[in-house]
Amino acid sequence: MSPFLHDAGGILETAASDENNSPCEIAILVGESGCLRIVDAEGWNIAALQQAYSASKAFTVRRTLSSVTVEARNGADQIALRRNLGKDSLSAFGGIPAHLLYPAHRLLA
Repeated sequence: MSPFLHDAGGILETAASDENNSPCEIAILVGESGCLRIVDAEGWNIAALQQAYSASKAFTVRRTLSSVTVEARNGADQIALRRNLGKDSLSAFGGIPAHLLYPAHRLLA
């Protein structure tokens, strides 16, 4: 396995293990000298981020309540990895059943 693919896989594993389950969009940018920069990636594509920050490698992490996607770019090489989080429907609402979040009928007290 290439170091590039290994790095992308490690980022995916880390993002998927987040216990907060909070949505996010970040980019991890690696400069020519090996320095790291983490920035907000909302509204950016990976090629634009890599060019704007003059990064030799770029990784974007997009996390939703149901999945994590990591895109990685290193020169001409580009990959995308996705993991479905497989959470049940109750965990997406913090364990609160959907019928209590949006009751169909209001009861009179």
